[in-house]
Amino acid sequence: MAKLNSKMLEACTEWISENGLSGRCGAKVKDFCERMGISKTTYYNWLGNVYFVDAIKKGNEMFEDKVRNEVVQSLIKAATGYDYTEVRTKVNEDGTTETTTTTKHVTANVTACIFLLTNIAPGYWKHKQEIKGLETQATILNITVQDDETKKLLEKLREK
Repeated sequence: MAKLNSKMLEACTEWISENGLSGRCGAKVKDFCERMGISKTTYYNWLGNVYFVDAIKKGNEMFEDKVRNEVVQSLIKAATGYDYTEVRTKVNEDGTTETTTTTKHVTANVTACIFLLTNIAPGYWKHKQEIKGLETQATILNITVQDDETKKLLEKLREK
């Protein structure tokens, strides 16, 4: 059975920082236990140890920071456009292979631009429209009626 010592705590933090742990966008407790060579019972017993809990928290914080940074980098790439290299390998009838390398461009995504700008520079970019200094004008609608009954109904509506 594995012992909870400083080496094990470091291994736990390192693994969780790469994979995350339950309750987050990461691995399950089962996967963690298998990798650490412990049972679920041992895991839950170790949760009573403040150093183990701290190791888990630290690993999850590191994992979240890593994921957040990767998502921000992806958002920036999507907002500004990027190039990538595509490599295709074709096997010919005679058994030889041909490799084709192509550089492709992905154009900027307008929605990503809007999202990025409204979040990194909210003083300059907002989702709401502000109208200042404009006066509201009412449009008057003239209705011509042929009979007295309709005329009386329209006058009642205007009073309300």
